[in-house]
Amino acid sequence: MTEPATPVQAPPSKLLAWSLVVLAPLPGTLAFAPYYVWWVMPLMSWMLLVGIREMSPRTAFLAGLVNGTLLFAVTMSWLWNLFDVLSIVLWMILGGFTGIFSYFYRVGSLQFQNALGTSVFAALLWTGVEHFRSEVFVLKFPWITPGVALPPGWLSPLIGTYGVTFLVILAAALLTHRRCRWLGGSVLILLYASVLIPRSVPASDGTPVRVIALQNEGGAFKHHLDQSASVPGNVDLVIWPEHSVPYALMDQERQLGELQAFLNQRNAIAVIGTRRMEPTREAPDGSSAWFNMACAISADAILGYHDKNHPVHFFNDGIAGTTAGTVDTPFGKMGMPVCFDVDFQDVVRRMTLAGAELIAAPTMDSESWSEKQHVQHAQLFRHRAAENGRWIAVAATSGVTQIIDSLGHTRAQLPLMRRGVLDSYLFTQSDLTFFTRWGWMLGPGCMWLTGVLVIAGIPLHWWLCRKRG
Repeated sequence: MTEPATPVQAPPSKLLAWSLVVLAPLPGTLAFAPYYVWWVMPLMSWMLLVGIREMSPRTAFLAGLVNGTLLFAVTMSWLWNLFDVLSIVLWMILGGFTGIFSYFYRVGSLQFQNALGTSVFAALLWTGVEHFRSEVFVLKFPWITPGVALPPGWLSPLIGTYGVTFLVILAAALLTHRRCRWLGGSVLILLYASVLIPRSVPASDGTPVRVIALQNEGGAFKHHLDQSASVPGNVDLVIWPEHSVPYALMDQERQLGELQAFLNQRNAIAVIGTRRMEPTREAPDGSSAWFNMACAISADAILGYHDKNHPVHFFNDGIAGTTAGTVDTPFGKMGMPVCFDVDFQDVVRRMTLAGAELIAAPTMDSESWSEKQHVQHAQLFRHRAAENGRWIAVAATSGVTQIIDSLGHTRAQLPLMRRGVLDSYLFTQSDLTFFTRWGWMLGPGCMWLTGVLVIAGIPLHWWLCRKRG
């Protein structure tokens, strides 16, 4: 005999239920940059779950849609600067995934007969829907998730952001059941401790690499070269932002020669955000295809390049690359993801698995996109560093240009919206985290299991119930 789920209190009225759903985005908004009140994220999830638990599945879908749309509209208000009225549609599409979760959570909770099963199902379903929305859906967009709201911590190199999301939803779901409050509280303590208990970077972090990262939006080739030359002494690595050379630098003999002469003087290599033409292919609009790429250049050779795997939606951002390898340098193997590549878990993880000992990331965050967009984007780079245990140097057009250590902590950064040069050090690292090897599978695993439950399990249960009735 299974134990029936026991609510914390009597079922809320419709007014109270809708109030909880509509107000839940408030703590959610505070959890993300620029506010960083991350510890309230479980409260947002708890409010949503309590609000929808007595609704019908159809009403729960509508409530989830409203909740998600409000959350994305407030946290990502900067989308209005890019897409104007179309941003409302984008917010609603993203919010629709919260609606999908809410619908199937109510359907599933009607089938499960105990609090623990319902809570685990909630965490599995949310994580599965979130992974699909963030990494698979045609408009994939991995911003504004519970796992991203919490800072990098002890759990990051084990289960990554999707694993943290799973635990946030599990804790919130357990706290909605009186007899499981102790267990939900225990999960919350684990989450908070994973962030609050300090970690120190191992003394064995490898070879120091002096890096200069440029922050420069709209400057010509000469401006970037002059900025680089303004830093005295030898350097190991020079990074220019994404699109800093918005044409094929390798085909420009004079400019390439000037850059390599500078690199020869400083005994350095450079990672340049530039383009690579692909004459054998056509872009979707019929024009000549090109790749948005990061190119590694030494004083006497092109060391290698990385084609951006994740071009930005709705922008002329080149065609998608398919590989995520490394480049051999005097200080070790280096990965070179480009901007939006770092928003997703796959590219940095694949580079690390291929042997990357440090990461150099040319990035473009336009000044017109607002400071709020910049600081939210910067969080994702810190999570990728912590998940894979790699130092990351970011050169962004208007910010955030930063050096991130292998635990996800920012060691140095430039002020936003100003041209400048960040002169700092990062360190090579060769150990592979549990996340890089196996932990990354939690997100897609939840997605596929959710699909099985939704497509096969729940309808089958309905059919059996009707047959018995």
